[in-house]
Amino acid sequence: MPKNAYKDSGLFLALCLMLLILLAAWKIVSLTGADIRITIIAVVYSVFTLIGALTVQWFTQINIGPAASGYFALVWPQWWDVVASAASKIKSPNDFYSDMQSNPWWNSEAFLWGVEALLISIFIYFLHRHLTNPYA
Repeated sequence: MPKNAYKDSGLFLALCLMLLILLAAWKIVSLTGADIRITIIAVVYSVFTLIGALTVQWFTQINIGPAASGYFALVWPQWWDVVASAASKIKSPNDFYSDMQSNPWWNSEAFLWGVEALLISIFIYFLHRHLTNPYA
């Protein structure tokens, strides 16, 4: 096996990861009509946060419940701009030249913060359950 085989495989994995990120962003954009730049930023943030959450889960041997719920609680606010872009069909959150159409319920502040509060509550529940009985 050549010396550079591992370097090449790492580069190949990085390129595959980048391709998967772009493919996921493109699919989300085609389904929702959100801005591609905002969606790519949210997908990249989600992927790196997932890698961090899996790393924490691996080294701390925490159950998947707290790790997954913590991941979603961290990632959800990053997707708010994607939701706003898809809701208003404005292609950038800085562009506010469109007509003042009604804001859908799923883009309201109450819904966005309510989902975040629910995700944090689920995280606290799973974390408490894990700390009181780690084998459950």
